[in-house]
Amino acid sequence: MVFDRESIKERLDPKLDVFCGDELAEYITANYVIHNHYTLSLDFAKTEFFKKIKKTLPNKTFTWDEALVTYEGIKEELVQINKNLLENNKLDKSSLHQILDGLTRHMCALDKNNPDHFRFGIDKWRTQETINTQLDRLASSFEVINTIEKNLDKPDIGGFKYKYWNDLMTDIWACAYTGLLPEALYCLNVLEKLIIKLTEEGGENPVFPLVLDQGTNARFLMSIYMLRTKIYVSQGKIDLAIKDYETITSYYEFDPHNLSNRPYKIWWFTGLNRVTEAAIELYKLNPTEENKQRCIEYYINCCKFGPYDNTESTRERGLITYMLMKYVLDIEVK
Repeated sequence: MVFDRESIKERLDPKLDVFCGDELAEYITANYVIHNHYTLSLDFAKTEFFKKIKKTLPNKTFTWDEALVTYEGIKEELVQINKNLLENNKLDKSSLHQILDGLTRHMCALDKNNPDHFRFGIDKWRTQETINTQLDRLASSFEVINTIEKNLDKPDIGGFKYKYWNDLMTDIWACAYTGLLPEALYCLNVLEKLIIKLTEEGGENPVFPLVLDQGTNARFLMSIYMLRTKIYVSQGKIDLAIKDYETITSYYEFDPHNLSNRPYKIWWFTGLNRVTEAAIELYKLNPTEENKQRCIEYYINCCKFGPYDNTESTRERGLITYMLMKYVLDIEVK
């Protein structure tokens, strides 16, 4: 795909320069595509449950080191709750509300007056300087994607290497934030083909060193599909979204001590929590009893896996707990 800078510039939504922070996220959610965790975080922060817990917290700004102490304490609470859920093999409201209590404190650990919603910045299209910087980044990313596509049929992908996977995905998400959906889908589809080729045909060149040579390629396909499904849903292509969500759910490994020999599998806590998220999304689109029970089974079985960190994994477990309660268990968090 040709990167047409001027054409893309003309398609940018000028209202993305009007809003910031939570308002910007709400606008993107209503009009384009945004990360599910941001939507869940913003939605949860509107509940009276969140507001009630927040009022009990100290009214001061904490340093990162101070916040880490809070994060670690919440993680240890979660470890015990997960242990109890696994031993009882069932979900109870008390435990789930405990997790949401921890989620509230986690989001407010640095400053309760400015809860932490966003892992990565969403203000990619605000101010002319920022726009020009993002367009420069996109031009570079398209050069990478086009190079990969042109070399897919060559031995070892033509020897091409590019190590900045996260930067590339950040730029693709930036496309989604402003409705550049054909561009985003093109990039995602090329990366999908690359990963499948590397996994199923082998080769010495992983293209993304220290990324696609870790033996965890399902992780990166999941990242692609999690964004692509959101784009499909925004376009009304529900069947395609369901197909991708079903693919993600197939990656789930149930036993940390007896992993299968499948080429695509996920067997660590954070990854399985995200597979559970995909299972919930699948249930939302296709609410069968089988899909509901899979969500519950996946959620509980995650507790077998660890250890996990006190930042990303702990936060995401809280968000997926809220998601499970709202969309699967029909437990209203007021």
